Amino acid sequence: MSYLAQHDFLTELPNRMLLNDRLTQAMAAALRHHTSLAVLFVDVDHFKPINDAQGHAVGDALLKSISRRLIACVRTTDTVSRHGGDEFVVLLSEVTRKEDATVSAEKILTALRIPHRILEKGRYGFASGQEKWAWPTRILRVLRAADRGACRNLNPDLRVSDTRGGTAVLQSISGIQR
Repeated sequence: MSYLAQHDFLTELPNRMLLNDRLTQAMAAALRHHTSLAVLFVDVDHFKPINDAQGHAVGDALLKSISRRLIACVRTTDTVSRHGGDEFVVLLSEVTRKEDATVSAEKILTALRIPHRILEKGRYGFASGQEKWAWPTRILRVLRAADRGACRNLNPDLRVSDTRGGTAVLQSISGIQR
């Protein structure tokens, strides 16, 4: 139960509450050991238009991808936290030189500039109709028509009717590439 209260549901990163605790501990350790720490704020530019245009599944996959990249850029003793929405906080504990924090920030920016492969789209067709489908070629023709329409419309629940009342439904399958 404690894990759920202290971690973001989507990314499984520490949330604000756990970040505050770790920041308090890191500040105390820095004072005690005469070291420094760095806090980096990462705001994802243009996230809302991506989320609105591509849907929440794509937005969620992008946030997960960003989370993985942020984690890969820091030490295990550091903390990557989802601050909310499209904002992340990176706590670099035990920083001995300012240059170390700069190197970490540049490493993060470099990692986030690489395009994210979020969706590998595949398609499958589902044909149904009130009449029996007499010929397999007719089913394939209707499904091809649905596929062409979906490429223009980008609507995952596109319905295309053929002249005899059959319906083809094209749906998108999405999966995150890891």
